[in-house]
Amino acid sequence: MAPPSEYFGVTVMKIRVHVSKVVFGLLLVGMLLGVLGSYFWGRRLFQSKIRIAVLTKDSPFFNQVCAGIEKGRQRYFKDGCEIRYFYVKGMDKLTYQAMAEEAFMDKPDLIVPIGVTFSQTCASIARRRVSQTPIIFAGPGEPVGQGIISSLDIRSECVTGVSLTPANYFEPAQLLITAKPNVKVVLIPYFYAASAGALEEVACNLRGLFAQRGVLAILLPLKEIAEAKERIIPFMNRVDTIMCLAG
Repeated sequence: MAPPSEYFGVTVMKIRVHVSKVVFGLLLVGMLLGVLGSYFWGRRLFQSKIRIAVLTKDSPFFNQVCAGIEKGRQRYFKDGCEIRYFYVKGMDKLTYQAMAEEAFMDKPDLIVPIGVTFSQTCASIARRRVSQTPIIFAGPGEPVGQGIISSLDIRSECVTGVSLTPANYFEPAQLLITAKPNVKVVLIPYFYAASAGALEEVACNLRGLFAQRGVLAILLPLKEIAEAKERIIPFMNRVDTIMCLAG
């Protein structure tokens, strides 16, 4: 966590969600090996390559997870694995739904959805189709609460995955309140697509924490860094503090 800094008389604090995306992708492939190794070994007696569908989109976090998956493929499978990447271009749920349906129709041996929305969509389709195609999700921090899996216990459903746990945001928030006890309004800008959507949950929980302390937290979701200055400047004279979330 970076120390507080003063800009235009407003305290700015920055929280970073620490995660190595390439290592994250390697962990995903490691889980693939552990959970599905024996299944795939049997399949390879009858077919030359394992077919994997990865559902993703073009953003820094998603691209680095894909890079980690590719490194894992090269390290563990070499030429025995074929990966098809399904890139979503829109933001609405119907676009995610159509892309996920296409991935299922392709009949891969494994489906890897990256991020909360793709993971929820694939889990929902698998339940509706009573599909036995294994799904390994990447990113969702609360897979039970987000409806991706029914529980963390052993289940009959063919869905598991790797969760991204957000950084501890309570400590810096408490530090801010202690350092500036007269704070009444806090602006929380964050990139809603960063860290597989984990910052969305962080921002909402922070708003609840500040509300318990009698502080109004205004959430400001951003799509990209280029729009940050233009979106934040109108709030400079309306808030006491800016707490930036970075993933």
